[in-house]
Amino acid sequence: MWIYDFDGVLLNSLDEIAVSAFNAVTAKMVTAIDELPPGLVALFKRNRFHFQPAGDVIPLMQWCLDTHLVQPDKLLTQSEFLAIIDKTAEPLARRTERFYAARSRFAERDSRRWLSLNRPFQPIWNELIKRGGERVLILTNKNHEAVFRQCRHFGLNVLKENIYAGDAGATKTSNLNALFTRFTVRPAYFIEIAKPGKILRLMYSYYQISSSVQK
Repeated sequence: MWIYDFDGVLLNSLDEIAVSAFNAVTAKMVTAIDELPPGLVALFKRNRFHFQPAGDVIPLMQWCLDTHLVQPDKLLTQSEFLAIIDKTAEPLARRTERFYAARSRFAERDSRRWLSLNRPFQPIWNELIKRGGERVLILTNKNHEAVFRQCRHFGLNVLKENIYAGDAGATKTSNLNALFTRFTVRPAYFIEIAKPGKILRLMYSYYQISSSVQK
């Protein structure tokens, strides 16, 4: 059984994430990546790999807004990023809701532009379409509705029940537990982005979930 992460593995969504994060932090309604300062976008993308829970994109974008003019090439260390998160007073659940809400407002206001900021990775996307989208299992920190809409728009007919997403505070660990409760097929392989530019194939067994999950 093969399980896929979504952003960074099946879909290049960095532009959409940047725009939605900017809107969440500034309370604006930008609908195109070129409406953001180019230095801001570059700094955000350079440090994007740090955030894992969706809500952590909020303090990262705020830091980029505060930093891009004075340190445009800054690459945060892990400890520096964690220090930024630790100083954030807003709880993770609230930050996540705020980010998802900004994304939803964007998608509702201009779905064409929202979808245009995402691009499927090839050839894997077309290969999954060919093999049958209903067989695809997705495990992601992204919100369920966004994943489903983007899959269907780009022709991957994934089933709603096969998307294990980050809504209501769900983590990849909790979703893996739910997934393995539902399925008994072994072994299972999870394809995700673990470091910038590096895709790792990680095999999990049902009894190793707690110690094996790294995201």
